[in-house]
Amino acid sequence: MLKPSPADLEKVIAEIESGRWYDIADHTATNWNCNLFENGAFMCNGSGRTPREAMAYAWINTFAPDALINNSIDGYDVPLTVTGDEWHFEILRPGEPWSRPKDRIS
Repeated sequence: MLKPSPADLEKVIAEIESGRWYDIADHTATNWNCNLFENGAFMCNGSGRTPREAMAYAWINTFAPDALINNSIDGYDVPLTVTGDEWHFEILRPGEPWSRPKDRIS
C-alpha cells in the first residue's frame, strides 16, 4: 500500500507548525495531489512537492482540518503511522486536473 511514512508526516507537521507549509496557490502547475479515502469514502485531499508530501498533507488535513489555518496540530490526534487496509491514497501527477472525487470508490 502506498502511504506516507512517519518521517514524511513529521516533516510536514514541522512545516505546518513553523508557518512555512507548502502553499499550493504558488505552485499549481507542479503540485502532486492526493485524494484520501477511508473504506471507499472520500475523506480529504492534499497537495505537495512530491507524492509522499501530498499524501502526508492529505492525512494531516483529515485528522487536523484547521492545521494550516492555525499553523498547529495542537488539540488534534494525528496518527504518525498509517495502519490498516481501510485507507487508500490516490495520487494525481502534476498537471492532472483535480476535482472532488465521488464520495465512494470501489
